Amino acid sequence: NLSTILTVQLFGYLFVLPYVLFVLRGLWRGSFAQLGFAAPSIKQIGIALVGAVAMIVVVAALGQLVQTVLHVRHEQQAVQMFRSIRDPRLALYFALLVTLAAPVTEELTFRVFIFNAARRFFPRWGAALVSGALFALAHQDPFLFVPLTAGGLILCYVYIRSGNAWMSMITHACFNGFTLAVLFIAPKSTI
Repeated sequence: NLSTILTVQLFGYLFVLPYVLFVLRGLWRGSFAQLGFAAPSIKQIGIALVGAVAMIVVVAALGQLVQTVLHVRHEQQAVQMFRSIRDPRLALYFALLVTLAAPVTEELTFRVFIFNAARRFFPRWGAALVSGALFALAHQDPFLFVPLTAGGLILCYVYIRSGNAWMSMITHACFNGFTLAVLFIAPKSTI
């Protein structure tokens, strides 16, 4: 049942979040502010919003390109799940999960933790590629590997350019929120 799946997903995020913070605190010798946890400036918020637009355009274009090249019509499992929801409370629960819990947990994991750890072994863009590819793999959808790797690169760029971890979370939340808004406004759309 969908409600159970979403609850398990939420508990997964709630388990990962403190673990990542604990490991970060143990590995990181500086302050959390140096990792990018500070109040944002207007410029940083602008970077996050431009990043969201870039992510929407790039992920959609690459997703369409993959479908065209492979001659398939593919819909992400999360989109299929959302389309199947009939209970408004469950739709709200799903929306909160994908616009709040997922962006915070995934950005802590893939940008703040993995990207910073990979920077010890790779140049900045090599670390961004590692982080982006692992982000894509975590979504367990081979058709979305290329688009989501690119999305992960954009999220790394936002994190690097803004110097603020909250900004990649905002970009990610806007991307997921835009996708949900399109599905809500135009339920038959191909997204």
